[in-house]
Amino acid sequence: EELTKQDIISEVMEYTKNTINWTRPPQQIGVVETMEIDGIGELHARFDTGNAAGSSSLDAQDINVSGSKVTWSTNGKRMSGKKIDDVRMKNNHDADEKIDEKRPVVELDVTFEGVSYKDVPFNLNDRSHKSTPILINKDFMIRSGSVVNPAKVYAVTNKPDYLKKKKKKIDSEEREEN
Repeated sequence: EELTKQDIISEVMEYTKNTINWTRPPQQIGVVETMEIDGIGELHARFDTGNAAGSSSLDAQDINVSGSKVTWSTNGKRMSGKKIDDVRMKNNHDADEKIDEKRPVVELDVTFEGVSYKDVPFNLNDRSHKSTPILINKDFMIRSGSVVNPAKVYAVTNKPDYLKKKKKKIDSEEREEN
């Protein structure tokens, strides 16, 4: 401490308390799991081991880019953030729907399996026609130490409450029709 003029013990303690610095063995997860995004809440996410894009994808509507500021709606919540990049999404294979679009990228804080991850990059696009509002790329899987078992869903997390409620509502509507 005398040589460096720093409180080394406090710095080591802060480093050790930060869960992002912990080394964990790889965790087997399901292809679909629940994660929480600060300001948005719990959403279910598909972990795509073939997704080598520089950012994960987040369902967003009413996207508005003004300079470096982006506003959008996700899960009924209005959000805003700093645009850190744009990604161009293009498919050249034989798909029913051709894609050639530019998407804004923002950084969001995410909690997965009780661990907080700061500044996770997400490109914003309409995923309302997809099975999950989040598509996670390989970079996040590496960062979180996750290994995907494609035969499992919700292996380490629980199905989000909003999906449970939706199923209950559908079940009750079906009972009323019968």
